[in-house]
Amino acid sequence: MAKSNKPVVKDRKATEQYLLKTVEEMVTETGFGALGINAVAKRAGMSKNLIYRYFGSVDEMVARFIITKDYWTNIEITKAAEGQTEIDYLKSVLHGYIKQLRGDTLLRQILRWELSSKNEITDRVHEVREQWGLRLTGAISRVAGKSFDEAAGYATLFNAAVSYLLLVADNCDTTYIGFDISTDEGWEKLTKTFDLMIDVWLAGDKRITG
Repeated sequence: MAKSNKPVVKDRKATEQYLLKTVEEMVTETGFGALGINAVAKRAGMSKNLIYRYFGSVDEMVARFIITKDYWTNIEITKAAEGQTEIDYLKSVLHGYIKQLRGDTLLRQILRWELSSKNEITDRVHEVREQWGLRLTGAISRVAGKSFDEAAGYATLFNAAVSYLLLVADNCDTTYIGFDISTDEGWEKLTKTFDLMIDVWLAGDKRITG
């Protein structure tokens, strides 16, 4: 991967973005194990003091990097967009996660690292993701006209299922109970199943009883 261009002027926002891009390059090339303050400063060509001044710690900088890549902490929290039904909105949220996670090997690498790690970085990321998750679930429950607990339950199941299946597809047999989770066709079938679950949930008793 080509190295990021170092900011020419003293611009805090540009410098922060440059440092976060440096972290991304290092994670992509060698994983999280090499992300010490000395290594990041050397790669970026900047002083450790600058990193401490802007981020407080290298852990906070890495957490910020992960948060910028995260789907859930960057999704627009809104009610159904103009021209969208409530069902379309809910499905678009789920479809967006499937699309992003399938297409971003770095994001899947981050998730694998989070699952195998317990430290200040993962604690910080979980804290931010949880805050955004609660806000997004609140928006979903309002759009769907359902309780917060119901919305949270569905969101948890969808997120866990998609994340698990895509991580499995990277490392194991790509067929999972008949679904080829390495192909567009397999994910189209799975997505239709997820969509049906949303339809049934929103329809409630009327759909279930006929």
